[in-house]
Amino acid sequence: NRRNWTFVYADTLSYTLDKGQGRYRISIAGDKLISLSSYVHVPEEWERAYEDRQSKRSIIRTIGSVFSIILLIAGMIWGIVRWTRKEFSVKIFLYFAIGLLGLFILDSFLTWDSVMFGYQTSLPWSNFVTMFIVSMGIGGLFSSAGLGIIGGMSVNLVPVKVSDKYNWLKAIGLALALFGLNALLSKFEIKTSPFWANFDASNSRLPIISTGIGDIQSFIGTTGILLILYFGLHTFTKQWSQSKWLFGGLTVLAGILIQAASLDNYIFWIVSGLLTGLILLGLYILFIRYHFEWIPVIAAVSVILGIVRNIIIGAVPSALSGGIMGILIIGLFGLYWYSEFVHTIKVK
Repeated sequence: NRRNWTFVYADTLSYTLDKGQGRYRISIAGDKLISLSSYVHVPEEWERAYEDRQSKRSIIRTIGSVFSIILLIAGMIWGIVRWTRKEFSVKIFLYFAIGLLGLFILDSFLTWDSVMFGYQTSLPWSNFVTMFIVSMGIGGLFSSAGLGIIGGMSVNLVPVKVSDKYNWLKAIGLALALFGLNALLSKFEIKTSPFWANFDASNSRLPIISTGIGDIQSFIGTTGILLILYFGLHTFTKQWSQSKWLFGGLTVLAGILIQAASLDNYIFWIVSGLLTGLILLGLYILFIRYHFEWIPVIAAVSVILGIVRNIIIGAVPSALSGGIMGILIIGLFGLYWYSEFVHTIKVK
């Protein structure tokens, strides 16, 4: 009778480790060698200590992610209040809400195959489909309506100075400088794992569409967070005329919390968070408090540069075509949002 065997050998000569042990695993099926691999056996004590460190980091990452969500929810509430005061653009709200909801439905349809992959046969198929539709419907309606509210209230918060026709070029230049500064800062980051490209679009029936949808959602979310953060700072400091130290410090703290979402090393997190907060505060003092219309342009350029990076990496076949589509849509979206700001300024 055929038997399958797996042999594990310890190598104490090639692997002279204080903790752990170098090992070889050999698998035999009948009289054939089917696999041979080497690995380091991790002691249980070390593994527990590692998991404990990771759990603490995951708590901080969760706090960072929740902070961004809280900012968006605060913006939604703020937008509803402004809507009741007639300080709201219903047109922008409808454009954003309907457009985002349509993208959400389209993306859910295109990724349906990956949803089916997670189906558990112990659950009736009709119940599974119903739960998916209800959960996706609630999530889609909430996110699209919420971001639509933020968009609708954003253009009625007027900056101090009226823009000139070349301001959008200045905003692009500032965004490029910020991207370069961020790239320089990332050179000092302590990497604990290799870079792994994003393959999520491969789960879609039309990867070219899903690639662009994800980038559009990222652009609107980034713009919304920056708008809420800066509008809050602008309002509570009375256009940077009072309580500067208090709300300036809170802005720096916000930068630390935003960076917490990608925590990997404590020292780098604190340093990069402080720098992010100081940069956010400096941008407001020097530029944004005079030109709120720059915010969607800066966010669009930062997301577009990230798309260019994904195109260069080419993780999926649709990286180029989907990336170009995303760049065109986000670029037009950013310029439209900018033009609505400028139009509101002229009307005021």
